[in-house]
Amino acid sequence: MTLREDERSTILKAGSKVTLEEGIGDSRVFRDLEYAFCLQHIRRGERVLDIGTSQSWFLLDLGHRMCDIITIDIDPEAMLRAYQVGIICVVASVTDLPFRPRFFSVALCISTIEHVHGEDDVLGMREIRRVTPRALIILPFGEADNWKPNEWSRERRYDENLLGKRIIPGWKIRRRAHISIWDPFLMKIGGWLSEECLYLSRKEL
Repeated sequence: MTLREDERSTILKAGSKVTLEEGIGDSRVFRDLEYAFCLQHIRRGERVLDIGTSQSWFLLDLGHRMCDIITIDIDPEAMLRAYQVGIICVVASVTDLPFRPRFFSVALCISTIEHVHGEDDVLGMREIRRVTPRALIILPFGEADNWKPNEWSRERRYDENLLGKRIIPGWKIRRRAHISIWDPFLMKIGGWLSEECLYLSRKEL
């Protein structure tokens, strides 16, 4: 199946000054930076769990590396394009992964964990740790906040304190990188959109 133009990578098209003119959280350039970090840590032929259904071109690139890929999402519609290009799709939540322990070589959780509410990010990290020895986690980073009741559209942001309490327990940080891009839509809070990229390995019990 041929990918649509909006599903293709823009990593070779980005200029020297990058802005997110497509809207907050929707920049293809920003996605390319996330995926570039992940691709450095995925070996040929690995079994990969993708949590939150990444873009089709990225999943196909993993397939071209002879990786076995399963993508999960709580929304079947979100997985439609991945299914159409031949990716195995499973309706599931990160808090209850329907896989046996250590079934995967590595898990990808790219701009996903911040969307779950309450204690579900902690539960999700425990489930990821159960099914794989390695994980690539990318999440919003900066001045931290927490969910407020009945504000389901908000994303959680993390700082060092919340990373240490909610994301890192049970894991060893093997590599850490920071993505920060100027976003004209965020002028009221400084104009920068920042994410933390974490390459983690499971600490043994």
